[in-house]
Amino acid sequence: MNPELNLIQKIQLALASFPLHLLAALPQTARLKLGQTIGRGVGILIRKRRHIMVHNLTLAFPKQSH
Repeated sequence: MNPELNLIQKIQLALASFPLHLLAALPQTARLKLGQTIGRGVGILIRKRRHIMVHNLTLAFPKQSH
């Protein structure tokens, strides 16, 4: 950690990076499944904007479009 950070900033940084370390420790298949689950959940929550999201992804990744 950066020695110039105060104690509160160090704690915040540790709390923010801890979930990332946990994710990094998961096997690749588990990370992919988690990403798929989060993506589906977000899709349900923002159903109203789903068509915009799909359009943007199609523009960004044309070879991977359905």
